[in-house]
Amino acid sequence: MRSALVLLVSLSLGLTGKVAAQTGYRVNADEENIRAEANGDRVAVVNRGFRLVGGEARGQWRQITLDAWVPARSVTVSRRDGFTLAVGSGGAALHTEPGGSPVGRTMGGVQLNEVSRQGSWVRVQRPAWIWSPSLAPAPLPATSRTAAPPPATRNAPVAADSVAAPSPAPVAAGRTLSRSPDGRDTIAHVGRETQMEVLGREGEWARVRVEGWVRVGANESLNAPGPLRDLSLRALRADPERFRGATLQWQVQFMALQRADSVRTDFQRGEPYILARDPGGEPGFVYIAVPNTLLAEVRKLAPLERIEVVARVRSGRSPLTGHPVLELVELRR
Repeated sequence: MRSALVLLVSLSLGLTGKVAAQTGYRVNADEENIRAEANGDRVAVVNRGFRLVGGEARGQWRQITLDAWVPARSVTVSRRDGFTLAVGSGGAALHTEPGGSPVGRTMGGVQLNEVSRQGSWVRVQRPAWIWSPSLAPAPLPATSRTAAPPPATRNAPVAADSVAAPSPAPVAAGRTLSRSPDGRDTIAHVGRETQMEVLGREGEWARVRVEGWVRVGANESLNAPGPLRDLSLRALRADPERFRGATLQWQVQFMALQRADSVRTDFQRGEPYILARDPGGEPGFVYIAVPNTLLAEVRKLAPLERIEVVARVRSGRSPLTGHPVLELVELRR
């Protein structure tokens, strides 16, 4: 009898919790903050009428599930604190449906969970908190029919030096290589099981490195134009798209070798990069991604040492820092 009673109480509590977690609300203020914890850091701001699913109450705060659609270009893959996506530094507009009117905006760097994708849109969720007096009862939003992912669990932070650098992996199917993340300028087609090293991500696109062989006749030459030696930092920042993928040659002052965390969306998490200053003699900073093949050589550099680099432009002006992001091709001391 005692066992049956315990089972009945547990079942009753479970049902009660489930009903509470599926209560519909709408925002009844012109704007309201959504926070990571009760009275914690802001993760988003939503407009009047925004509908959401509420759960337990804690004083004047109510736990909710933030559920919306965001443009795929505004998020990158992340594995931080149990989440699967990270928002770029400029934040992401929130929509109730793909292509709909904005109903709010996340803060930059916010962590989210991916639920599904539709074209260039991603449906995202995350547990959060909101000020209860700003809510009014409302029917459950249609999107709540899909179960929310489990709340994020905070993992112990991982030291940058302990994260392995990305390594090449085969793709499951053939791919078309494009010069830029819009698919308009095709470079080549690669078959399945081709080894690719992912260098960075931009929305639904990944920047990759592929090695292979081509047939060259006895009288043919594949000599490409040499690196740009006279490209200034100012010119690169002024027209970053023009120089994307170009190879340049700069003298820089080495500051440090670091590894990227998930906040640095210009890199893969754990990717090693050089922090350098005064590229080409101009005041400023530059980040240079280091491939595994050159990592041992870079580790021999001393802080403040002047070096010459041949590097490929990944981003002429990073949206996160405003500084160029390059990929090291050759190092000269």
